[in-house]
Amino acid sequence: MEGSTRMLKLNDAEIRYLAEKRADDDPVKPDHLAAVANHFENRFKYTRQANDIEQAISIRRNVCELTPDGHKDQALRLSMLATCLQSCFKLRGDPGDEAEALTLLRVAAELDETAEMFNNLAGGLFNRFEREYDIADIDEAIEAQKKAVELTPIYDAAKPSRLSNLAHLLFTRLKHGGPSADIDEAIVRDSSMASPPPHHSLT
Repeated sequence: MEGSTRMLKLNDAEIRYLAEKRADDDPVKPDHLAAVANHFENRFKYTRQANDIEQAISIRRNVCELTPDGHKDQALRLSMLATCLQSCFKLRGDPGDEAEALTLLRVAAELDETAEMFNNLAGGLFNRFEREYDIADIDEAIEAQKKAVELTPIYDAAKPSRLSNLAHLLFTRLKHGGPSADIDEAIVRDSSMASPPPHHSLT
C-alpha cells in the first residue's frame, strides 16, 4: 500500500524511471516493472485513456523480454501481457492486438498447462468467435475448455462454471453447424453440474 501511495505522487516518467533504471540482469527488475505495469493497468480501468494501457503493454513486453525461458513466472507474465492487449483491443478495435493476445495465451497454456491458462485461452477464442464466426475459433475454444475442465479438481469451486462454459461452447458450435454429437455432450456436461460429487469412504 505504501509503495502504491508513493507512486501516485510521481509523474509517469518518474514512475517508469524508478523501475527501468535497474540493470537488465538485476533479478528483481521484472517484478519492479510488473508493479509499474499494474499501476498503469489499474489506472486505465478508471481513465479509459489509451496512453495508460499502452504504457502497461510496453512495460509488460519488457517484463516478458527479461524473463528467461523456463522461469516459473514466464507463463503468468505472458498471460498478463495478453490481458493488456485484450483491453487495448476493446478500446481501439485493432484485430492485431487480439491476435497477439491469443498467441500469447496459447504459449502460456503450453508452458503452464493449468486449468486457469486453458480457461483464459478458451475465453479469448470464444470472444473472437462471437464477432467473426470462424468455426476454427470455436473448435479450438472447446478443446481448450475441455482441458480446463479435466485439470480442475472435482471439489474445486471453479468446476461448475468451467463445465457450464464447456456446455455453452458445445451448444454454440451446434447452432453454427457443429456435429450433432455436441448436443449429447453438452447435456452430459450440464448434467454433471447438477450431480453431487461422489462421497469418500470414511473407513
